[in-house]
Amino acid sequence: MAQAVTHACVINQAADTGGDARQLVGYVVSESGLPLDRDALLTILKTQLPPHMVPVVLLQLSVLPLSANGKLDRKALPLPELTVKTPGRATGK
Repeated sequence: MAQAVTHACVINQAADTGGDARQLVGYVVSESGLPLDRDALLTILKTQLPPHMVPVVLLQLSVLPLSANGKLDRKALPLPELTVKTPGRATGK
């Protein structure tokens, strides 16, 4: 399966678990603008990178936000909605 990614970036974001925990969040832009198979992309990354370098989540954007001088505007990147699941705790009502 060929995944045509034209632009990508990864940021080191504070994890929503609190404390000093950090996590990698990846952002990708597809060549065609069509949805990418993010699970397939993560599988490819896992075969080529050490585990600590694989993003926790990949978000697809139509374009990467740029600042006035043409550099990546990290502050304009959307934050992922990550949920932390605690083992052994029931979720729901």
